[in-house]
Formats: sequence, structure tokens, C-alpha cells
Amino acid sequence: MKKREKVAPDLSSLLVFGYACKLFRDDAKAVSLESGDHLIPWMGDASLKIDRYDGRGHLYNLTQYESKLGTTEHLGELEKHEEELCDEERWRSLNNDDSEDIIKEEEEQKRIKGFAQFHFNYDESNTVPSGAAFGPENTNNPEEDDDSEPYEPAADLDLPTDVIPPTTIKLFSVIEKTALLIAGQGPQMEILLKAKQSGNPVFEFLSMDHPLYKFYRHLVMLVKTHKYKKKRPPTASSSIFGTTVF
Repeated sequence: MKKREKVAPDLSSLLVFGYACKLFRDDAKAVSLESGDHLIPWMGDASLKIDRYDGRGHLYNLTQYESKLGTTEHLGELEKHEEELCDEERWRSLNNDDSEDIIKEEEEQKRIKGFAQFHFNYDESNTVPSGAAFGPENTNNPEEDDDSEPYEPAADLDLPTDVIPPTTIKLFSVIEKTALLIAGQGPQMEILLKAKQSGNPVFEFLSMDHPLYKFYRHLVMLVKTHKYKKKRPPTASSSIFGTTVF
């Protein structure tokens, strides 16, 4: 990116003017202002004083905006970790200048325009197979494949009674690959994946109201807690996302 040349400002139209005024010395008023006699208590607390014209005077009660004690006690270790990551992202701009990141992201979007919407590899390696594109253009709905074999959840998954497993091995493979990716990349990748695949029926399980959402979240939790090991399905290889899944 070429640096923009600095152009000297044109000061020919600049006009500076002022008015004469008289200053009246009022020592009593100065002492009163210095001591804070003009301030009023805020929210009934005499230790918190503000000017009567301060906008905070409209917030006479902040109880409804304060965090309640014990609100996070019902959360598990996984949910607490996700909340910490979300808080870090919420307040990240206070410590980092996002302007350069935005420019870099715009440039990156220009480079990849015209190619597949989103490329990444679900496998443990970082190598993306040639011709493998992750997107609706080459993804079939696993539930619509006639040759899909039924899926039987393994006993070590320890599924809760209210968790519904996928019906086919192909659908489970999609959920498994997504869970492995999100567990390694974090919740921000899940948000990006939802946005990129919003119109793809294969990834409807990412929605909270979908019947398979609880199964997906349970699998993510098992991966994050190192209680899940990827196993080789007992069926022949199937082609998903333009790559071969074993």
C-alpha cells in the first residue's frame, strides 16, 4: 500500500478574531468552588458528589445495571472459560488499536474475492488439500444421502438423556469435525462459522434451537476436557467437503 503524501494545509482562508472582556475577581466564589460547595450527592451517597448539571444525575439508581453475586456459580468450567474469552474480546479495543487490523482485513478480503468463501482444514494437520473448499458450493446435506448408514453413539460419549444423537455417520462426521475445530480455535471461530455457513443446511446444528445443538456442544466439551479421542468409523470412506473422510 502506497503511503499518502502529506499536503500542506491552506491557511489563506483562516480567520482568527476575539472580543475584549473584563475579569471580575471574586475570592469568595473561588473558595466555594474549590471546596466543592456547589456539588450535590450522587445516588444519595455523600461521598460521591457531582455537579448539578452532570448527566450522571439522571442515573439515580444503578442497581439494575450492577452484576449480581453468584450469577456465575451455576456455570461450569467450560462456560466460565468461554465467558472470559468473550470479555477479553469485548474490551480488547481498549488496549489495542484495531484500525490497522481493519485495514489488513479489508485487504485480505480483496485478495480472496472471487475464490471460495472460506478455506480451512478440519484435519489435525495444517495442510489444506488441493481443491478442498469449505462452503455450500461443494457440501451435500448428509441427511439427504441415501447410502448413509445409521450412527450409533459410543458408550464412552456418556450422552445425557436429553441429548439427541445424529441419525447418520456422515452427519456425525460433520459435527465431529466442527467440534474438533471449535475446541481448538475458540468461540470466535464458531461465530465466524455461523456467519459463513448461515445458508447451509448442513450446519443448522450450530443454532441453539436445533435438536442436534446439545450433542454438538457435548462433543465440544469432551474435546476440550481431553475426554474424547477421534476414532475411525467402522464404515467405508465418504466424501465430505470435497475431501475424503475416514
